[in-house]
Amino acid sequence: MCKELGKTSVIVLAGRNLAKMEAAKVELDELGVERHLCKTDIADRAQVQALAEFAASLGDVTQVIHTSGVSPSDTATENIIRINAAGTVNMVEAFYLVLAGGGVMINFSSVAAYTMPQTDEWP
Repeated sequence: MCKELGKTSVIVLAGRNLAKMEAAKVELDELGVERHLCKTDIADRAQVQALAEFAASLGDVTQVIHTSGVSPSDTATENIIRINAAGTVNMVEAFYLVLAGGGVMINFSSVAAYTMPQTDEWP
């Protein structure tokens, strides 16, 4: 998505894994895409708010593509809820305030936080 959208837009890559973002940065640099990297934990409301403010500082925010989700096969229940469910809410709340008129936000996330049976791990 970044390679295609980067032809006409500034890209802000955000995520917890800086090494993965650095690898993507190399590919985008080779294509001449203007991009910025922001280490962000989606479960942290303040970090997501800072991300939205940074994106808005670059100009009109017209496209937000949020892809985040973890699996029960390798993640504790609490973190699934924090990332898949609450993280999505954090993104919507933060970017709703800065999204330009006519802009669009697309959320892709695992449904694991919504379909998991309740366990003793739940607070």
